[in-house]
Amino acid sequence: MVSLLIGVSIVGKRAVVVGRSKIVGMPMANLLTWNHATVTVCHSRTVDLPGVVSAVCFNQSLFFMQTYNCIIIIVIEH
Repeated sequence: MVSLLIGVSIVGKRAVVVGRSKIVGMPMANLLTWNHATVTVCHSRTVDLPGVVSAVCFNQSLFFMQTYNCIIIIVIEH
């Protein structure tokens, strides 16, 4: 369960995965989805990446994790 790895329940949370690699990005997006998060996947061809991320993350606290070739931002709502 992802919540055991990061110390926070992700059920019902919104997540942005930046990077769609077959090794890290998509498996992470699938893992978050299987654990009931709402996931947005962005990549090198995403138009207005800062706008997409800020739309999801506006006025929220963030859990931020960077992996080898992928950035995961989990929005934690209060």
